[in-house]
Amino acid sequence: MSANHLFRLPLKTYAADMVKSINYFRNPEPTRPPPLWLTSLELGRCATEALSLSLYRTRLLDGAQGDGHPVLVFPGLFASDRSTWPLRKLLNDAGYRSYGWGHGTNLGPNRAEDLEGEIAALVDSVYSANENRPISLVGWSLGGLYARLAAHMMPDKVNQVITLGSPVNGSPQFTNAWRLYELVSDMDIDASDNEQKLALIAKPLPVPSTSIYSKSDSIVAWQLSCAASGRHQQNIQVPASHIGMAFSPLVVQVILNRLQTPVSAWRAFEPETRFERLVYSV
Repeated sequence: MSANHLFRLPLKTYAADMVKSINYFRNPEPTRPPPLWLTSLELGRCATEALSLSLYRTRLLDGAQGDGHPVLVFPGLFASDRSTWPLRKLLNDAGYRSYGWGHGTNLGPNRAEDLEGEIAALVDSVYSANENRPISLVGWSLGGLYARLAAHMMPDKVNQVITLGSPVNGSPQFTNAWRLYELVSDMDIDASDNEQKLALIAKPLPVPSTSIYSKSDSIVAWQLSCAASGRHQQNIQVPASHIGMAFSPLVVQVILNRLQTPVSAWRAFEPETRFERLVYSV
């Protein structure tokens, strides 16, 4: 299906896909990728979220009390540090020291790369630049897998992990991006090396972690973004698109809340107002 058809689904196809997708939203186990009718709405939703972030930016920063610790942000597949700049700029203004990953466009790991080595070198660099202060890792989509891998490899250098719409728990075939991933990375997602990495990523982390997911995510099946239960692990559902998740004020509010919560006194995120209880599910 071409990109043009993807975002201009015929009415009959659109309606039929909506009917077929009813069980998708109810089933706690992934059975299919997100429905295409959701994908057709993605760009418009992303634009709305980006606009909302600019409108609510001042309000989000009200009361923000960052302690200056470093925050490393990993972009998603086919994205670069440009996509995470609005979030990183806001985190800087909130009192943190944010960093992009610095590796250009994220095309996923390929056979020639030492993924673990590159991630370790990046974490080491930020850790050293901040006088050996543990880092909070924020990963968007595929970037969330890198963040979790880093936390497993070097937990003494990681403060906490926050993932946004990341397929952290299940087969990538329940996403709408896995074929493109195989194409650009020249790797089979079912390859044994890939499966070993995914198995490690899915394990509970040795540091506090928060997985933010959306049932209306049109790229990653929402069930994949629900991490396995563990000590100091929480899954938080928000209404957000996939490619606009890091621009959503609702998501940014949770990120700021988690970053402000000391690891030594970790507590789960709890919606406090009537509005928060309406939009967040924990």
